[in-house]
Amino acid sequence: MRLHEAVQRPEHLGIVLSEVRKILELGSRLVNYPIDTLTTIIKELGEVITKSDKFDELFEFAVSLAEHRTGEGTAGNMLLKRGHQNLAAGLWYEAIRLFGRAQKKLAKHEYQGELIEALARCSLAYERAGLLWAARANILAAANQTLHEFWQHGEILPQALFCLQRLVWIELQLGRVTCALAWIELSDVIAYQLMLANGKKKRFTDQRERQDQILGLLFLKADCFDLKWLENFPAILESKALNYARAALLYALGHEDQLRREHFIPEQENSHAVQDFFAGWLNQPAKDDLPDKPEFLRNRNVMLRSFVLGCEIKIVVENTLNSTYLSEAILAALESLLSTSLDAHLLPYREELEIRVKPSEFVGAVPRYNIDKVDGVTRIEILHPPMIFSCSIPEQQAFFNWLLEVVLVIVSEIALSEDFKTYFDKLSKDEDAFDRALNFALPSVFIENMLGNRPKFNIHDWFSDVESSKFLLERDLPWTHALPIACGIDKKPPITFEPGIGDPPEALFGVDNLKHRDRRVLSVINIPLWNEAKWKATAYVCHPAPQAPPMLILGFQEPEAAKLIFKSWRDRFGPVDASEELSISIVKGIDKAAPASYKVVIGSTPKSSIGAVGSTFITVTRFNRMDPPDSRNLDLFLREYEQKKRYILAPGHFEHPYTKPEIFIDLGIGKHEIHVKQAWEICQNDLEICALSEDDDPIIPEGIEDPPVLRALESISKRRKRQSF
Repeated sequence: MRLHEAVQRPEHLGIVLSEVRKILELGSRLVNYPIDTLTTIIKELGEVITKSDKFDELFEFAVSLAEHRTGEGTAGNMLLKRGHQNLAAGLWYEAIRLFGRAQKKLAKHEYQGELIEALARCSLAYERAGLLWAARANILAAANQTLHEFWQHGEILPQALFCLQRLVWIELQLGRVTCALAWIELSDVIAYQLMLANGKKKRFTDQRERQDQILGLLFLKADCFDLKWLENFPAILESKALNYARAALLYALGHEDQLRREHFIPEQENSHAVQDFFAGWLNQPAKDDLPDKPEFLRNRNVMLRSFVLGCEIKIVVENTLNSTYLSEAILAALESLLSTSLDAHLLPYREELEIRVKPSEFVGAVPRYNIDKVDGVTRIEILHPPMIFSCSIPEQQAFFNWLLEVVLVIVSEIALSEDFKTYFDKLSKDEDAFDRALNFALPSVFIENMLGNRPKFNIHDWFSDVESSKFLLERDLPWTHALPIACGIDKKPPITFEPGIGDPPEALFGVDNLKHRDRRVLSVINIPLWNEAKWKATAYVCHPAPQAPPMLILGFQEPEAAKLIFKSWRDRFGPVDASEELSISIVKGIDKAAPASYKVVIGSTPKSSIGAVGSTFITVTRFNRMDPPDSRNLDLFLREYEQKKRYILAPGHFEHPYTKPEIFIDLGIGKHEIHVKQAWEICQNDLEICALSEDDDPIIPEGIEDPPVLRALESISKRRKRQSF
């Protein structure tokens, strides 16, 4: 009774749950105590109690007790049930933790149905978190399990169709048209074998029709370079009864007349109305879950992408099955391992990381990787044997050991941590994260079991399916070229970043409903390179010529690393930072004891990139404190800047404070914006807050009774307590 009442009164819930745990602890010592009844009650309580630390503690104790009393299967079922409750409540990352642990405990033949559910539900949680490669790996494993009974006993489990249709949706979100077609083809076969009727048949056909429409949306996104390879695809789509996709492709190819002859377009509709119809199709909400253009896997090299912790991982892979399988395994393992790490235990610092994967005859059974730094840019190259997945059991174990190693290397290249070992030890202990990442990361076995060793993933694999007349490309430009921005086809315009007023809401720091792809790292700072360069000083050069802009010199101890920093900036921005992506701020009045001291802050300007990012972003900055005896040099530079409204940012070699610096003017970058602030003016939401420390004693002018900087310093203190580093 008290427990029932406490559910309605959250302020009493923690006390009652603690008492229930004590009952469990006492009962666990009694041989005949009905533990099952109490654990069943706890499982059902999860339907109404979502986020509660006390309930989580009670649940974990009940799981360990159930495992001790009745075995891993019972514990796995409890975790599966709780994972489903969290998924239904929108707590994706808690669901991933629970489903991952459940998979390990349910990986036995007698729990095959429960294992399939754990894999499929975990795939859904990954998908909702925006981790499509991990989602794909899990649903592949689930689909493989559903068809195991067919291979053994000729029986197809009903869950097979659900898993295959989820595979289609994931491939569509990845934009991989030919892969989606391969799974559509197999799902059609399975649906026919299951002899669906009534509601089941309607659910299948309704979902297939929606997939047909989204496939058409991808064809509408195709450019002319891809469309010229799709001239025989209308016949292929017709043979698969994908009529919406066929109509979209015909229109993209320029065959509006064919659609009129087939009465897909009514006779009374003029070309402008037809264009509006297809523009509306292209602009439906589903477009936000699709890439900018479809992938047909036709080029020699293709690119696989993932956003993890806000960093974009790009894998340029040679277009062979084994290279692709390896790349998919790396992305699936990486996404799975870091899936629950959005909550600041790791600090991502890199906007993107490029990895190249290709086969080599000179590599043994296990792949190898090399980390190259070209002009300060880090790239990882992975070489693998051509027949990487045809190996013995010991070689397979060696491969998984290598896969874990390379994933951890990637993590170290995109994120920082005070102690990686402690962090990953905790992930392994609390979540079985390494098992979750590796056990189902390898797609090749599952794909070959279902589609054979030559799955039709490449566009050329489909050309022999039909022999009919082709629909040649009739357009010189994509059909979207003349559409207005209002149609939603063009990119969204950049949004100017404006700091908010007051304390940010606590919900802003939560990650329960934040997708990995909805966070972006905005960084012009290559942290390893800056650490190597050792920024130690800031200097100014003012030329007497009336038109010559002043120069702001960043002084580094290591000149070669400094040159690489500016070379990479010039490669990215050009000789003039026209979009003002580099943010330069000077914060004055930072120390009452040293009135002339100031800090120079360098980072990214969010307004130049925010239009392409999601709901949150992380910026990386560096600052340098200067302690001159007076402000003459800085004042002179600022006067020159105010007159000319431009300046040059350049690197310099500062070997010693008393030696003449060497300035590398040829690497200078022209700029127009510089932000000058007094420390007391900095609010808690200003980007310049990064230049403040808790123990700073900034100059506050007389008469300023409530300076914003006090709230900024307080927010820094709160943030330090919230974060683990």
